[in-house]
Amino acid sequence: MTRKADAPAIPVAEYVTREEAIGLLDVKAATLYTYVSRGLVRRILDPVRRRSLYHREDLDRVRARSGARAADGVVASGAMRYGEPIVTTSITELTPAGPRYRNRSALELAAANVPFEEVAELLWTGRLAEVHRPWALEPLHAAFLDGVRRLPSGEGHAAVDDIFALCTLALGMSKGRPAERANDSVSHAADVRQLLQALTGCFALLRKPYAYRPPQAGETIALAVAHSLGTKPTPETLRLLNTALTVSADHELNPATFVARIAASSEVDLYSCIAAALCTRIARGCDRLEQWLHEQRDPRNLQAQLTDAYLGSPAKTGFTHPLYPQGDPRARFLLDLTFEALAPTEDLRRIRAFIDTAERRHRLFPRIELALAVSAFGLRLPPGSAAGLYTLGRIAGWVAHVNEQRLAGYLIRPRARYAGQAANGPTNL
Repeated sequence: MTRKADAPAIPVAEYVTREEAIGLLDVKAATLYTYVSRGLVRRILDPVRRRSLYHREDLDRVRARSGARAADGVVASGAMRYGEPIVTTSITELTPAGPRYRNRSALELAAANVPFEEVAELLWTGRLAEVHRPWALEPLHAAFLDGVRRLPSGEGHAAVDDIFALCTLALGMSKGRPAERANDSVSHAADVRQLLQALTGCFALLRKPYAYRPPQAGETIALAVAHSLGTKPTPETLRLLNTALTVSADHELNPATFVARIAASSEVDLYSCIAAALCTRIARGCDRLEQWLHEQRDPRNLQAQLTDAYLGSPAKTGFTHPLYPQGDPRARFLLDLTFEALAPTEDLRRIRAFIDTAERRHRLFPRIELALAVSAFGLRLPPGSAAGLYTLGRIAGWVAHVNEQRLAGYLIRPRARYAGQAANGPTNL
């Protein structure tokens, strides 16, 4: 049969038919469909023969994972990799132009205003949807809602990381016993979407009256965050919130992501993996920078930060990312969008002048934490909002890493280099 002129060429060597996929995995058709629905195996449509084709590399990865599992479902003891802290990933590549999610530029996705939900799905499955629509609302268990309504607010009680971690664990506990939650080799897409939707309600704990707000049907993640924060969801606001989530979604193997992968390698459930990563407090720099921006009301004080006193200032955490010696592209993109989208108030003008001076005279380039803090400041969001956006966005990436690590089928267990007892070392723990 001759291929239609307008039908895209299919890389046949990379895909196999349904029957071949079932044979490779030695499973029933229903199991293959489950792998596809969970984002574990990519599927495309052959435009010529109108049949489904399945990605061979994904099938090989699933088969290797299944072969590594012991009879009781525990991988770790037989597949431990000692002394190998570096992992192989197909999720994110860091480039001078910023991160690439599944070989797609994060900044290009943000520039096209691709919804954060689609960016998350891209990280999880490697596919980017052509039609954008909000996720279906996944109902929350009554016991979970009762629990989160009693969570402490962020006003002097808990950082947003704490609130997210408690909410994540509570959602996990509403799903059943730990052994049951850890049984699946990959996370259900519905569970992951529900987690992100549920966490949007935690932003309401950052503002008065400090009450959890359940997500509503038809809301995008950005819209749910805006409503929870009590800010007017203008197109400019939603664009900024969506961009903040998108550019924060993943950044390869930073400490929190490594923690999530370590937890995943020991085969705990998704919620425990995410909570473990949350407890590393990746966004603590955002909190310091938010406070600093609110304190530096006098332009003269702001410019004074670029003297010798800068070295001891909270502002230092906002500049010079070691992986981007010429500047963090994520920060520059978000800052440019912030200054373009928001009204040029006196506060924003002095902040912009400060950042420009730091770069021009001192070769200090802003990093993403500062950009998030400036965006939150410009939108007049409550304290903790920048950290919340950074962390909520990054959870999408953690989910992808958790699934990838589970499929890898080995326990991450680096070795230590013993250096002997220090002469004046600690005497207790």
